[in-house]
Parts: sequence; structure tokens; C-alpha cells
Amino acid sequence: MNERLKIYLYAFCIVSLLLIVGGTGFLLGVKHEKTVQRLDTDFLKKRNELLQNENQKYREDIYLLKMQAERVNDFEEKLKDIFGLSSVKNADKDNSGLGGPEETSKDNVIYNFSFYDKGAENLYDTLLDREKVFSDITNFFDKRKFYRSYPPFVYSFLPVPGRIRSRYGTRIDPITGKISFHKGVDLSSPYWTPVRAIADGKVLFAGYDYSGYGRKVIIDHGMGFESLYAHNVKIAVKKGDIVEKGETIAYVGSSGRTTGPHLHFELRYNNRTVNPLLYYYKNRG
Repeated sequence: MNERLKIYLYAFCIVSLLLIVGGTGFLLGVKHEKTVQRLDTDFLKKRNELLQNENQKYREDIYLLKMQAERVNDFEEKLKDIFGLSSVKNADKDNSGLGGPEETSKDNVIYNFSFYDKGAENLYDTLLDREKVFSDITNFFDKRKFYRSYPPFVYSFLPVPGRIRSRYGTRIDPITGKISFHKGVDLSSPYWTPVRAIADGKVLFAGYDYSGYGRKVIIDHGMGFESLYAHNVKIAVKKGDIVEKGETIAYVGSSGRTTGPHLHFELRYNNRTVNPLLYYYKNRG
């Protein structure tokens, strides 16, 4: 009996020990799982909180930009009134409906960024409209700057199409081979090419000049400016005629002192020759 009792007691102790160890392991596993779940939840909450804070900052930035855009819009309207600029297409299209900073729930694990996306898109469209307006204003001031930097007389096209063969200033004379001063520019064009007046004016001279110009036309444009067109084969105007910008006044030839057909073109200011190309602005309307 004693031996059998010992065996039972021994077996009972082993079974009890196994149960204790197994139960302890089970409890530890459950506790570990709960700990992991709690850590995951804490991580998600912290991550969500960071995202909410970041998105809140975006909201505030958009709100500030919206306020600045509204101030710019007011300034833009004043500029358009001053400079007579027309309204830009979609300039008044502003349906963003943005408001001030808004508090958001910190309990939400999943955050919605739709507010930021829509607000940014609308603000971007608004700023594109403003960019067009300020581009127009910049162009306006660029033109004003150009007109201030040049005399009031500016022409937008050359009298004839063709290459510039000889420029204004010192050059080697094509006939004598000596250094001489060229008072204008020579434009290469074939015989009978129409010669156009560079600006409105009154014809001061239309005839033959035996000093070397050949058949020439001189036009008075006012403000002290005169233009001269020489070596023509035929003249289409007479002294005293009022001509308009672009009107045909003569035809290219080789009359006078010349080596071949071309137009000799001069510009004079207060009876002194000036470089014609300094007053030529081809992009002007």
C-alpha cells in the first residue's frame, strides 16, 4: 500500500506541476497578446494624432493663403481699374468655401484628407487665375519701360524685306575701297520691290538727287524725325503728299551711286543722321 500510495502521490505531483506550468504559460500568452494589442492601439493612436496635427497645419496654411489670395484679389481689381485690364476668365470662380481652422476628433483611427485635397485644388486654381492677371500687368509695365527708354518715334517694320547688307557707321566704301562713314543702312531687295513708308508723314522731297542718292524720297514724321529712301527705280509719291504707315512710296532700283539694286535707308533726327536700327522695334503692334 505504501508503495502504491507513493506512486499515486508522485504522479499527482507531476500532473499538478504540469498543470501549473501549462496554466502559467497560457496566462502569460494571453497577457502578451493583450499587451501587443494595446501597443498596436497606442501606436495607431499616436500615428493618427501626428497625422491629424499635420493635416491641421495644412488647414491653417490653406486658410492663411486663402486670406492672402483675397487681399491679392482686392488689389488686383484696383489694378485692373487703373490700367483698364479686362477681367480674367474664371477670375471670379472661387467656390472653395474654405473656413478657419477646425477642431477634429482625436479618437478616429482613420483620417480623411479630402478637406485638404479639395482646398488645395481650389486655391491652386485661384492662384493660376491671379498669375494670368499679374502677367498682364507685368507686360504693361515692360511696355511702359520700353517706351520710356526710347524716343517717341519707333517703327515696327523695315521699308523692304531683305537682308541688311551694310549697317550704319564706319565702313569700307564698296566703290572706292576707302574707309568712309555710312549714314544709313543698305537693304538687299530685287528691282521693283515696293518701298513702304515706316510711319505716317508728309513728303518733303521726291525726285532725283545727283549727289549719289539717285531717286529718293524724304518723309517728315514730326517730332524732328525724317526718313530717307534712296536708289529707287521709280517714285510713287510727290512733294507735299500725306502718306500713311505702310504705304508704297517708291520701288527698289539702282539709281545714283550704287553697285546694284538695293534700298539705302536713312533716319534723321533734328537734321542729323542716326542709326535707324536703334528705333526699329519689330514686336511693336
